[in-house]
Amino acid sequence: FLSGGVIAQLAVMIFGAAANGARLWFNIGGFSLQPGEFTKICFIIFFAAYLRQFSPWMSLGITFGKESRLSRKALLILGLSMAVAELVLVAQRDLGAALLLFGIFIAMFFIATGRTDIVAITALLSSGGAYACWKFFDHVQVRVANWLDPFADIGNNGYQMCLALFCLNNSGFDGAGLGMGYSEVIPEVSNDFAFVAITEDFGMIGCTALILGIIILVERCFAVAMRAQDQFGVLLASGLASLFAWQSAIIMLGDTKIIPMTGITLPFVSAGGSSLASSFIILGIIWAIDSSNAKAYTSGLSSKAGNSQGQLQSESQSDKVKIDSAENEE
Repeated sequence: FLSGGVIAQLAVMIFGAAANGARLWFNIGGFSLQPGEFTKICFIIFFAAYLRQFSPWMSLGITFGKESRLSRKALLILGLSMAVAELVLVAQRDLGAALLLFGIFIAMFFIATGRTDIVAITALLSSGGAYACWKFFDHVQVRVANWLDPFADIGNNGYQMCLALFCLNNSGFDGAGLGMGYSEVIPEVSNDFAFVAITEDFGMIGCTALILGIIILVERCFAVAMRAQDQFGVLLASGLASLFAWQSAIIMLGDTKIIPMTGITLPFVSAGGSSLASSFIILGIIWAIDSSNAKAYTSGLSSKAGNSQGQLQSESQSDKVKIDSAENEE
């Protein structure tokens, strides 16, 4: 799964169509396909399988005793795999996906090992990577500048963010009404600023309802993970739940100018067939994990019922033998 995801990203980097400083799409006929929406799932499956197999050793940490040799080797292989995936995304200039993948990786690693020290070290190292991206990529510098002061370049690069802030200011408690706002003037409102459009039309009420809906979705995915019968199911469902949580948080925080814009989609809300298809695939995987949990639970109940029935039959036979022996003695 890791190799397939990396190959797909390399292919789109070479043969894909470029837009907004990144090469992320295949144009096929009159349609476009974004492989990155599906490679995220491949990376999560790889992380879940790897962590399930090697988490007992990685939980030992990075000490230097003989017993932790496997721990260091497992951490090294996992770190290199993560670095390869991140470097491919950075080379594509798909920094939103790189940030999303890093957040998912951190969540899954912590769930699998519980090692807060390694998570903290990884987060510190990633801050150096973020600085390097800002230093060497012009479009990252532009996005950071727009985040700090979009009104300084309101006629060009800061245009969309300034319009988004105006629309948010126009939202109020109950919004301007369906279709009564001005968010349609934002060029990428259906993709990057769908959250802004909903907030302006439906106000704080609609914004809160949307956030609560996402929280419920993420909570139910984690509930499936907690009911999983094996560690792979736990990690896979947790990783997919983390994807929904991180992706929603990143785009909503970007739309409200709390962090720089990254250009990823809001699940089930933003326009894009690839994003919608991948979101439904994730729900399908979650449903499959939950179905296996239900089957295991049902088979367990059947087994317990069979054992109880067998025990009752053996007890009744034992009582019958006792009665027969007592009658013979009489």
